[in-house]
Amino acid sequence: MEEWASLFRLLGNPDRLCIFYLLVYHRDWLCVCEIVDATGLAQYQVSKHLRLLRQAGLIEGKREGRWTHYHACTGERAKRLQAFLLKEIPADALITELVRLRRRLALRHKGRCVAGSKGGTDGLG
Repeated sequence: MEEWASLFRLLGNPDRLCIFYLLVYHRDWLCVCEIVDATGLAQYQVSKHLRLLRQAGLIEGKREGRWTHYHACTGERAKRLQAFLLKEIPADALITELVRLRRRLALRHKGRCVAGSKGGTDGLG
């Protein structure tokens, strides 16, 4: 029970919940700069939240050159939590972030992030 309580405490932060939801909803790898632009948060904040989500075993990351990409883990516990979030949190609750993410993903070249961060909402708002 403590393990679940710890996960829900972690996701009790709205910014972390938003980042995790974006990764779950998108179902593919996202670059840190894409997450920064979608959320409007500073890069250092996004990195801190990603580190905590990774330490909790909810996401995993990989580095490709100067880019770092993350996606939601596929383990059983993570999948159950993801299913719960997708069922209980309607996508329109994060419509602004999802629209920003969609716009940001349109900048990809051959499926890869090449643009770098636009500085949160300034570049895509």
